[in-house]
Amino acid sequence: MAISCGHDNGGSFNVKGSGLVSLGGGRLSLLSQMGNSIAGKFSHCFVPFTETTSTSKMSFGSDAQVCGPGVMSTPLVKKEPDTFYHLTLESISIGNERLAYKSSSFEDHHVVQEGNIIIDSGTTLTLLPREFYADLEAALVKAFNA
Repeated sequence: MAISCGHDNGGSFNVKGSGLVSLGGGRLSLLSQMGNSIAGKFSHCFVPFTETTSTSKMSFGSDAQVCGPGVMSTPLVKKEPDTFYHLTLESISIGNERLAYKSSSFEDHHVVQEGNIIIDSGTTLTLLPREFYADLEAALVKAFNA
């Protein structure tokens, strides 16, 4: 197993952070290197940095169970590039209003493509097709001004 190290690393780490772990699907990620021993399964639950009495949890293999009252999961879609986690976004709900996903492609405007969005817990960006974003923004404004 190759876990890289460095001597002059940079990043947006602070005293509460310990480093960076690659959980992507690429061949050099920690998960890929753990191979069949974890059957491709992992789960994590991160507590806020401000939480001082609880700890975050990361589990691998058969211990990677996400269960409990009200817990839901979304299946991941295998797609290239395999370093990302793709899922199929069908809709977003704001209160009782359900906004169906709209593709930016005119031909596929009302057809939901499998693996149409990437999830990345390490990014600060959200990128959505313009029309779908406009609908989402309007629903949020309506919900918060109600």
